Amino acid sequence: MGLEAFALEPQPLALNRTLANYVPLEVSTSGLGIISQLASWVIRAVRRGVDVAHMMDFDLIYATNNNLFNLLAGLWIAKQLHLPCVAVVHHLRWVDYRVLGEPGASSELSPSRYLRSLRDDGLSIGVSLTRVIGGYLESKFLPKFDGFIVVSKTVANQLSALVHPNRIFVVGNAPLATKSALQLATTRSMTAVFVGRIDEGKGIAELLNAWEKIVMQSPLAYLHVVGDGTLRRRMIAQAHRRGLDTHLRFDGFLEDTEVAKVRSQSRFFITLSRTEGFGIALAEALAAGLPVIAWDTPPLREIFGDCSAVFLCHQGNILEVVAASVKLLNISENDWRVLSDRASSYSHRFSWAEVARKELRALETVVEVSRSTR
Repeated sequence: MGLEAFALEPQPLALNRTLANYVPLEVSTSGLGIISQLASWVIRAVRRGVDVAHMMDFDLIYATNNNLFNLLAGLWIAKQLHLPCVAVVHHLRWVDYRVLGEPGASSELSPSRYLRSLRDDGLSIGVSLTRVIGGYLESKFLPKFDGFIVVSKTVANQLSALVHPNRIFVVGNAPLATKSALQLATTRSMTAVFVGRIDEGKGIAELLNAWEKIVMQSPLAYLHVVGDGTLRRRMIAQAHRRGLDTHLRFDGFLEDTEVAKVRSQSRFFITLSRTEGFGIALAEALAAGLPVIAWDTPPLREIFGDCSAVFLCHQGNILEVVAASVKLLNISENDWRVLSDRASSYSHRFSWAEVARKELRALETVVEVSRSTR
């Protein structure tokens, strides 16, 4: 579409070009801990971005995957270069759908409520306070951006509590995975798969609770937990205490080909995450022909509610999750293939080409508005 992109990345990530074919701008880091390394990256990224801008004619600054460090670097560069700045917002990390429907609850940040949510998920007080401070600073930085790319109408509505709706553009999302010939031909075992970060809000503790009950009804049931995160060790220990060592495996981070192999052996995808703004792992599971079990949150209902291969369970109702899981583990092969075909067919409504067109138009609009107001 004629858009040229340059990406400020910490080494060694910058050594790898992605399918997007952007131009990586290497930024070194220093420091002993992750916070000091990220802080050094922000300072050096700003310096690198401004230096490159002296040789290139940039139109805008683009901050991906909203977090404190990306937002800070993006805003800092944009201010120095007098350019508009756009942020990608997949979800607002402090939004907790367990309480959003309660009287008086809103999508605005409540530090005390966010802290309780993090502590309930098993994070230490130190890590929880760091997350809350980061969330507070993000809520203050976001209104300073000129435009926002979001993945669902639900996230757009939540973000409108912080910024004017005319600065928010819903572009959607799309999966990269597809249903391969190998996956079509494979006979499924009594296996399910979760793919995602093992962090707060991802519902891993609830998933272990559900899987313990599932195993009681289906002793051959087996779960692959693919991903890594701050709570992985804690969840492994909890699985061991529950006697689930022979009924699940924490696979850690896997390459895409390995994830595809795990999917090809699984009967369904399961996630009890409460923080999805779109649910890209769900979309990729559907594209691979897997039925899905998940919590009934507003974004997932918006994106996947019309798919008969997606079973959305009322939040907190573990028995509903157990019943849906046991059903999928024990249905006939023909019935499973019907669901699989419905899953992969539904995924066809997601298009990267359409996402790209919407996003490019959003970026053009932000640039046009910025130039007209100078």
